[in-house]
Amino acid sequence: MRCFQRMPFFFTAMNYRLIIFDLDGTLVDSRDSIMAAMGDMAREMGLTQEQLSQRPIHIGLPMSDILRELGIQDIDAARAAYRNHYHKYTHMELAFPGVPELLEQLRGTVTLAIATNKAYEGSLRTLGNAGIRDYFDFIASLDQGLPKPDPDAFIRICAHYRGKGKEFLPEDCLMVGDSPIDLEFASRCGIDSAFAEWGFHEGADLTLQPGYFLTSPQDLMHMLL
Repeated sequence: MRCFQRMPFFFTAMNYRLIIFDLDGTLVDSRDSIMAAMGDMAREMGLTQEQLSQRPIHIGLPMSDILRELGIQDIDAARAAYRNHYHKYTHMELAFPGVPELLEQLRGTVTLAIATNKAYEGSLRTLGNAGIRDYFDFIASLDQGLPKPDPDAFIRICAHYRGKGKEFLPEDCLMVGDSPIDLEFASRCGIDSAFAEWGFHEGADLTLQPGYFLTSPQDLMHMLL
């Protein structure tokens, strides 16, 4: 892994017209709910807590990939078990501090979309519980196409807005996320990226240099406005 030196942040207004957000770890703190559901699923699938703790869980990967990393063979059964348990814990999910205020400030000034490796119904539930569902009119979710870092989600987002008469070029777009997957996704799409330092991943995890490091949602608000 490569560790990049953190570059200084300059508050210079940028002319982005479309902001694409990751969901878990960027907009919403869902770590506790995900880990609680993962623990219940692991027990149901016969894994001990010790076995679970010995393997890393990389939040942000598609669920199938996470389950394979855990050494689970019956992916379909484990995924179904996880979803059944996850719904018990979504009430624990909250927007990160400053995120609702950021979205309220950005409403009407730029277009806001989500690209997530979470299923659509789970994304709606998470956004609803966090009280930020109404800020987004399009969610590019895992069950509608290919997962990040494949650029398919970006293609779907652009196609959606093109159908509404909004045409976006790559230079109009910014991806905001907390994981190496988000930065690779942005790179493959040919768009700029901003790394959310308040999320689930450390800067030392990064293999690509983001365009911007954000210490808080307010940094993005200042950068855009």
